[in-house]
Amino acid sequence: MTSHNGRAPGPAFADLTTLYGDLADVRPGFGRTRITFLTYSLNYGGAERWLVDLATRLDRDRYAVTVAMLQPPTKPTALQLKASASVRIVTNAGGTPDIAVTWIVRPFPNAKHKVFCLHGADPESAALAAGVSGDAAVQYAAVSNRVGELLTPYGRPRIIYNGCDTARLTPATSREAVREQLKVDKTDILVGFLGRLADVKCPHAVAHAVTALRQRGFGSHGLFVGDYKGCHTERTQSIRLLLPDAIFLGPTEAIGDPLAAMDVLLLPSYSEGFSLAKIEAWLTRTPVVATPVGAIPELEQVHGQLVVRVPVGAGSDMLADAILQAVSPANDSVVTRAHALAWRDFTVEAMVARWDAYFQELLQ
Repeated sequence: MTSHNGRAPGPAFADLTTLYGDLADVRPGFGRTRITFLTYSLNYGGAERWLVDLATRLDRDRYAVTVAMLQPPTKPTALQLKASASVRIVTNAGGTPDIAVTWIVRPFPNAKHKVFCLHGADPESAALAAGVSGDAAVQYAAVSNRVGELLTPYGRPRIIYNGCDTARLTPATSREAVREQLKVDKTDILVGFLGRLADVKCPHAVAHAVTALRQRGFGSHGLFVGDYKGCHTERTQSIRLLLPDAIFLGPTEAIGDPLAAMDVLLLPSYSEGFSLAKIEAWLTRTPVVATPVGAIPELEQVHGQLVVRVPVGAGSDMLADAILQAVSPANDSVVTRAHALAWRDFTVEAMVARWDAYFQELLQ
C-alpha cells in the first residue's frame, strides 16, 4: 500500500483575500496555478472525499490550492483535518483563482476557468446540473459516462474517473482479530455495507439478505460502515427492526480493518455515480455484489465481469444467491480481475494524473 507524505499542518481557516494576495506575490517566481475547490462542508460524502484527495495530492510546485468550505462544521471532521494538513482552508469563495472547481450549485468566484464536476446520477444530481447550467462560462466534468448523460443538455462533459486513497486500506490488525471484536464467528458470512445510509443506496437490502441467508442455515451478519451517527438515526432504527443484531460502525478514515473482516460488500444502490466503496473493495480483494448502476456497466463492457450483479430492487432470495456466488471459489477470477484493474486505473494517484492533464488543457 502507498502512503501519503503530508506536509506540515497549516492554519485551518484563513481570509481568502489575504491568501490570494500572498499567492500573487510568489506566483511570478514559482509560476503556480491557483486553484480553488468549493464545497458546502467536508463531512463524509464521496464528493467531499474526492475533493480532499484531489486537492491535497496536486503538485505543490505547480499548483497553489485552496479549499473554500462554505458551511464549516462546529467541530472539525477527519476530512477537514486531512485537508488542512497540506492545503489552505477558507470559509468563503472570494479571490480570483485561475481555476475554480466545484460539485455544488453556488456562484463561482471570478475565475479564469470554471469547472463543475457532477458525481451522481439521481434526480438530486440532475437538479444540481440544471442549477449550474445558466452560467455559459462553466465547463463540465463527470465521474462516469452515466453521470455525464445528465450534463449533455448543457455542454459536452469531460469524463474523469475517481480514485481511492490506498493509505486508508491498510489494516491495523488481523482479519481474525477484527471479527472477534465484532463477535463474528470465523465461519460466518459477514455482509458489509460501506457508505451513507441514504435511501438511494438501499442499505435495508443488507438486512434482508442476511435474514435470507440465516433462513437457509448460513451463519451471517450485517456490518454497516458509514455516517450513521447523528445523521440517519431513524434509518438505523428501521434496519435494526429487520436485523436486531446489525453491526454499525461510525465514519472512519481507516477502513482497512472492516474491509478485511468482510466476506462480501453489498452495494444495492438504486443509483450511483462512481462508487468509491466498490473501488475500495476491489483494492482489498473483497468480493462485490452490486446493482448495474453508475460506472459498473461501462467498466464491465470494456474489462469483463467485475462484480456479481443483482437487479435494482432485488428481493432477499436473489440477494442471498448472489452473495453465495460472490464468496465461492468460482468468483475468484472476477475478484482478481477487479483487483488488478483498480490498482492500475483507480488509485488516487491515477485520478490526480487525469485531473492534472485536464487542468493543463484548460490552461493552454
